[in-house]
Amino acid sequence: MGVIEKRLHEHFASLDEDDVTMTGSGSRSEILPDSAPEVLEPPFARVDSVADNSPANLSGLKVGDQIRSFGYVNRQNHDNLRKVAECVMGNEGVRSSCAQRCPPY
Repeated sequence: MGVIEKRLHEHFASLDEDDVTMTGSGSRSEILPDSAPEVLEPPFARVDSVADNSPANLSGLKVGDQIRSFGYVNRQNHDNLRKVAECVMGNEGVRSSCAQRCPPY
C-alpha cells in the first residue's frame, strides 16, 4: 500500500495544471461519475439483535445497523417486515444470498 500511495502522489504531482479543467475559483468544473455522492434509500428497519454464529452475525451485521434493502425487500414493499421473513424462509439452508434467490417484485 505504501508503494501505491507513493506512486499516486508522484503521478498527481507531475500533472500540469493545463491537464486538469479548473474554474476560476480553483475547483473542478465538473464532478467525475465515480466521485458523485451516492443517494441511499431511506432505511425501513433497524437491527435489534443478532444471534451468535447466525448468517447475519457471520456477515458482519451489528445491533443498530439500519436496513435499506434486503434482497427484493425495501421501504416501499416490506409489508411490516413480512417480506423479509418470506425472503429468509425461502432461502433457509441455502448458502447463496437472498438477493440472488428471491424473486423480484
